[in-house]
Amino acid sequence: MAHHFREPERRQAFLLPADMMDWLPEGDIVHLIVDAVTMMDLGEFETDYKLGRAGQAPFAPQVLLALLIYAYSHGVRSSRVIERLCGRDAGYRFIVGDAVPDHTVIARFRQRHVARMREVFPARGSQRQHRGQSAMSRACGRCSAPAIVR
Repeated sequence: MAHHFREPERRQAFLLPADMMDWLPEGDIVHLIVDAVTMMDLGEFETDYKLGRAGQAPFAPQVLLALLIYAYSHGVRSSRVIERLCGRDAGYRFIVGDAVPDHTVIARFRQRHVARMREVFPARGSQRQHRGQSAMSRACGRCSAPAIVR
């Protein structure tokens, strides 16, 4: 018979594994999304940014694009909710690391690149693309190309 209750040690140094790759199972969709976005040519996304100036460096377009794809694949569209999840959810945290983007950064990225996102994720395709879904959208399983670029 137990003589005490189990209680968490909240001042523990590491609650999560030290390596972010260990935060989520190997087959989690976040790994697929991050890998797929890393392989994309996002040069067009990068042309609007001026690097080397005063102020904070902008978030890499591949981070924000992966973040939006992951959020949309889970039915999350609000930039404020996405920002909040970046600080709380392991999948979102895996994408952004310790640098959580503000909701305005997320919203402006989406607004600025909506046309480019349509190019990357065509809403209408051939019959071979399963009723208009892009290959990435099919891989996501829970998001469709039209939902990504609305």
